[in-house]
Amino acid sequence: MTGTIVFGSLIGAMFVGQQYVQNVMGHTTLQAGLSALPMAATTILISPVAAIMIARLGTRTTLSAGIVVVLAGTLLLFTWRADSSYLPVGLADAVIGIGIGMAGTPASRSIVASVPERRAGMGSGMMDLQRDLGAAIMQSLVGAVLTVQYGASVDRQLAAAPAAARDEVTEQTASVLRRSLGGARVLAEQYPTYADAILQGAREAFGTGSAWGVAVAAALVAVGFVVALVRFPHRARELRLEADYAREQDA
Repeated sequence: MTGTIVFGSLIGAMFVGQQYVQNVMGHTTLQAGLSALPMAATTILISPVAAIMIARLGTRTTLSAGIVVVLAGTLLLFTWRADSSYLPVGLADAVIGIGIGMAGTPASRSIVASVPERRAGMGSGMMDLQRDLGAAIMQSLVGAVLTVQYGASVDRQLAAAPAAARDEVTEQTASVLRRSLGGARVLAEQYPTYADAILQGAREAFGTGSAWGVAVAAALVAVGFVVALVRFPHRARELRLEADYAREQDA
């Protein structure tokens, strides 16, 4: 369960972050992709360190610490602004990568270490499942929240507009605006006189939706921390379980 949440948070953060960097900050697709490289780099660097921590501190402590770091990195997404430099983007991605390296390693190890060698394929399948299921759940939840809050923000902006401006906005136009930021771009091209206002409002709405999506992701990561802290075996019990698995394997 914790592995599902941890790996899902990675996908959720990238789902929101990549769109934010492109749609709100105005970077190209290539620049947005390159901006996430610190996440991959820190994950690779920290994973071997996590293995040492598991040997010395146990899986539960390493996993819990990693989830806390993932939560900290997720909360750093709230510091992003439309006019932000690359620093807050790279910092948030790097911190999330550290957390993934610390938490993902014990989450995967706990599965592999709990099955005999003859069922290694089953353990590998469970590792894939926790990643894929976590990604599907988190991306669906974050995407749904982002979409709903984006539309709600557009409605609030339309309601706050002067009466003369509201009268010019048809229901069909409002529907296109609510649907996506891409739809707002199409309308901006069709109505160049109002292009700046349309795009500015859409970016603000997307920022609002992204913030809500990140809040949901952070809440789920916090749930993962509680689960790891309360339900995962302590170090002594973990060693006993591993000894039982070893005896079963020898038999």
